[in-house]
Amino acid sequence: MRRRTTIIPIILTVMITMTYGLTAINVQAAPACSVNGSLKAYQPITVECQGPNVGENNSSNPFMNYRMTVTISGGGKTWKVPGYFAADGNAAQSSSTSGNVWRAHFVPPTQGSYTYTVSFRQGNEVAIALNDSVGNPVAPNGTNGSFNIGAPDSNAPGFYAKGKLRYVGKQYLQFDNGEYFVKGGPGSPETFLGITDIDGTENGLSDLRNYSDHVQDWQSGQPTWKNGKGKGIIGTVNYLVDTAKNNSIYIITMTEGGDGNNIWPWPARVKDNKNNMYRYDVSKLAQWNLIFEYMTQKGMHIHLLTTETETEQFFEHYEFNAIGGTRFAKARKLYYRELIARFGHHNITWDIGEEYGGVSDGKHGYPLDIGKPGTIEQVKLYADYIKAVDPYNSPVVIHSINNNNSKYNDLYGHPTFDGIAMQSDQGRVIDFAKGFLSNSKSAGHQWIFSSDEQAPANGANPCDPDDRADERRNVLWGPLHVGSWGVEWYGGYQTCGNDFNHRDFRDRDDLYRETGYAVTYFMNNLSRDLGNMTNNDGLLSGEDGANGGGRVLAQGGQAYSVYLPDASPSGTLSVTNGTYTQRWFNPRSGTFEGTTKTVSGNSIALGNPPNSTNSDWVVLLKRSGGSNPTPTPGPNPTTKTFTPTDDTYLESGTNQNNDLLRVEPGQRITYLKFNVSGVSNITDAKLKLRVDSDAGSGTIRAYKGTSNSWSEGSLSNSNAPGKGTQVANRSGTWDVGTTYTLDVDTLVSGNGTVTVILEMDAGGNDAAFSSSEGVTAPQLVIASS
Repeated sequence: MRRRTTIIPIILTVMITMTYGLTAINVQAAPACSVNGSLKAYQPITVECQGPNVGENNSSNPFMNYRMTVTISGGGKTWKVPGYFAADGNAAQSSSTSGNVWRAHFVPPTQGSYTYTVSFRQGNEVAIALNDSVGNPVAPNGTNGSFNIGAPDSNAPGFYAKGKLRYVGKQYLQFDNGEYFVKGGPGSPETFLGITDIDGTENGLSDLRNYSDHVQDWQSGQPTWKNGKGKGIIGTVNYLVDTAKNNSIYIITMTEGGDGNNIWPWPARVKDNKNNMYRYDVSKLAQWNLIFEYMTQKGMHIHLLTTETETEQFFEHYEFNAIGGTRFAKARKLYYRELIARFGHHNITWDIGEEYGGVSDGKHGYPLDIGKPGTIEQVKLYADYIKAVDPYNSPVVIHSINNNNSKYNDLYGHPTFDGIAMQSDQGRVIDFAKGFLSNSKSAGHQWIFSSDEQAPANGANPCDPDDRADERRNVLWGPLHVGSWGVEWYGGYQTCGNDFNHRDFRDRDDLYRETGYAVTYFMNNLSRDLGNMTNNDGLLSGEDGANGGGRVLAQGGQAYSVYLPDASPSGTLSVTNGTYTQRWFNPRSGTFEGTTKTVSGNSIALGNPPNSTNSDWVVLLKRSGGSNPTPTPGPNPTTKTFTPTDDTYLESGTNQNNDLLRVEPGQRITYLKFNVSGVSNITDAKLKLRVDSDAGSGTIRAYKGTSNSWSEGSLSNSNAPGKGTQVANRSGTWDVGTTYTLDVDTLVSGNGTVTVILEMDAGGNDAAFSSSEGVTAPQLVIASS
């Protein structure tokens, strides 16, 4: 999972031009800085400078009285990226508190040439000032240079293949590569970072943990710090992403004085000395960043809440000894800036606070006032400041009071506030989603909506075994079909893994897996369509009306996703007149089932699901020849990427249509079908496959199928295409988590449908690749001139 790093030194000189690999640097300043990273679009680069040699406890506060900002320009755009004090540059491993290393992180959104200039200033409280000219310039102020960024790497891990997530004025966030995002994952424990392996982390309400149950999920070569610490929390990420297919997690970074009372970013408790909230624990934050960086590489979004409800006025109380109104503590501004500078390059949602505006008090002997309700005026000020410092337009939201939608009316239309992370009863999520999304759109600034805490605290989302029908209908699939961008599951105060003592995420394995099925469905089938899809339940008629009836998410004439809480009867769907493929998706198994049909007209009778007619089902209709295949975004318009319209495998002649594609000598044969369009003068073709669960070894051969008249739902020995020309082969190991590329230049000669057949030679050990329903769909990448 380690990325290749290129280091570009800026040498102490007056004027130098040098070339390193593909990167040209023009330097016009002295002291030394460097640009480190893979130098590919969507992947972070770090501008690292040798600056003032200071320590966490210097009399001149290095966090408040120094400010590093790097202005980066490229492709007609400019970003002001905040920097931070990094001690010796290796604090996660060394626990250093002093040094002269200063850093800023940047994620380039496109291929091309970039320039940068470092601003470094010193002065009283200069760090929190938004005025560029405040303070006095000190070295390395003025250092500048340039660097070239290469094309995105579609094989890069996790979000490094997609880029930054941004708020773009729609009800879904969007990646740099153009895809939209649906999230799903755990919302407990809120004290996720409360582990003994992290420097300076103390017991609070409950004992700290190390997620020892998930050490088994950690693999050699994955991140640790200080001689093997962190295996449990890294293993937890592995389980959630690799096994459950989740892609988001809820994390609070300051719980001092709140329920958890064991997480804070400073060296010691503010209760002991209020000046502590102006100083930061560099090694602790560096260890947090190791975890966050790994999440980004695994494709896990971070929902970062900056306070608990019991600490809503924490900064204002300790700084002003007064709360509410329009008070905005300097310590809070510094807190926001440190979080953005250190972690803002990850795919993150800034949540101003848990249960914001609720009536609560500080706990554990802390002043009661720290938990008093914040005001809407303060939210606006906080959001304005965060957006002024954050260069990426990451979303700013708040976590709501339970079942309350009127508290936040005055936030509608505020240009820097982007949505609600809802707390509510399970049965009210859909209504809240519709209300917030509609009202915010009418106010001129579309919000995002997600369900991130479900009530009641003593009964929602119990541990396995449990029938998850209510969760699927009311919190997961139903809300996703009215425009919610996702869910995070609350653990409550139950006897198993709860909101404070959650140690083993397998106690809700069924819930997390079923969440993964929904995430995978949307990301694999609709990630390009979501930005233009809206809820329109009126398109469906005649369905079973139980549980509110069917829910329809539609992009007229292109794509329709229909969720049926009870599929008997399924009803009739009104569509824009045309020809569509229709498929049935089972939300309980995470697979498409039955036969893929071609339907035409403007009124489609959905028919019966393949089985379990009284259970919930999803129907997907997509215009034939429409949004699948999809051109690969990026700077090269002559490259297109296609995902399979059908893929499955036969095991001893029996169709196994699920999220895997298995290949085994004499037993399992894989079939993939692609619809290639919009290409001419083909110069290169590559087939990309990711090993998803079972590692193997041996020789796998790819053949061109002799016919294309089959579907993944009905393939059998009797209608399977024969093997034509061999187009590629590869021998060796097939390792889990690795994407392999086969050169299949002779497979495609032009537009049209093509079948690929994969077989393994005798003597090999079977391998399992991800199918189009799995975590990473196969790809046929075609370059043309």
